[in-house]
Amino acid sequence: MKKMQAGNPITVGDVKLIPLERVFVHGDNSKKGLFLYVTKEPIGVVIVSPQGRSATDINGNSVPLETYLQQVSGLQEILNNL
Repeated sequence: MKKMQAGNPITVGDVKLIPLERVFVHGDNSKKGLFLYVTKEPIGVVIVSPQGRSATDINGNSVPLETYLQQVSGLQEILNNL
């Protein structure tokens, strides 16, 4: 299973940072038992400041916020609650 999700917002002064991450869940069921392996990797960040909202990927490239809103579960709810 692979999904993208928003992490907990971090506040620095009057700026809020929302980390975005990709979560991989790998599993194997064999005669020896069940093996699960979970990893997370950063994919970007949403920046909310008095000047507005923006998003960047992990390489620092600008990404349209709408792209992440469509791809990342929970992001819209977090933005609505800020």
